[in-house]
Amino acid sequence: MFSILPQPVKNFIDVIFAPPLQFLELCQDMLDNAGAVVGRGLSLGNYFSFFGYLPAEWQAVIQSALASVTLLAILFLVRALWNMYLRIKQSVKWW
Repeated sequence: MFSILPQPVKNFIDVIFAPPLQFLELCQDMLDNAGAVVGRGLSLGNYFSFFGYLPAEWQAVIQSALASVTLLAILFLVRALWNMYLRIKQSVKWW
């Protein structure tokens, strides 16, 4: 399809679109690298190893507290997304 274009026009188009394409390729490389880091996982033992010196009862309390904070954060996110959905639905009025 583009074989009918003269070479100077192809070069001009390449000059125009080269920076955005380089930026998108850089973003793709960064996302690929981020996916590799996420794929390995996060070792929480490095950050919470000092709790290992506590008795088992205190470790259970801390685990319960962390689980509660995680659950509350998830519920907060779900509520925020639901409110955003309702606002969008109200503003669009497509019912």
